Amino acid sequence: MTRQIFPLIAMMLLLSFGASAQPGRGFREEGLRRLEKLDLSAEQKSALKDAMREHRKKGIDLRAAVQKKRLDLKELMDAEQPDRKRYEALNKEIADVQLQQKMLLFDMRQSLMNILTPEQRKTWLESRDEGMRGMRGRDGHRPGRHGDRDDDEDDD
Repeated sequence: MTRQIFPLIAMMLLLSFGASAQPGRGFREEGLRRLEKLDLSAEQKSALKDAMREHRKKGIDLRAAVQKKRLDLKELMDAEQPDRKRYEALNKEIADVQLQQKMLLFDMRQSLMNILTPEQRKTWLESRDEGMRGMRGRDGHRPGRHGDRDDDEDDD
């Protein structure tokens, strides 16, 4: 049963905490390792599974809404004379749904935090911070970003 619950929990946690991260190799495995450190009780695992199910249902509906609106936008733009006001309205509707998606991620995070004990929250946050430090390059910035550094600066 643990093998069935952990992937669901990992997905929820990766979505809620990694929304702005670019997952790469080992990203899911790292989430699973972080979960194992929490030593979740059976009740906590069940609560997380239930919360994940509800959040995923909402997420599916929101993704579908964005896709439908994008199809409407494409149809509008395929017209010989697209309606500017309708174009603006559709883009605002898409932005509203995207905000709802971000709020869903926030709510998923809060659900997790409410299920964890204070010590588990501390462990989770510390392990997240460790992972973020590991993503930084030698200059203290994320890979691919150089901050104030000149791109043509010699590294020799």
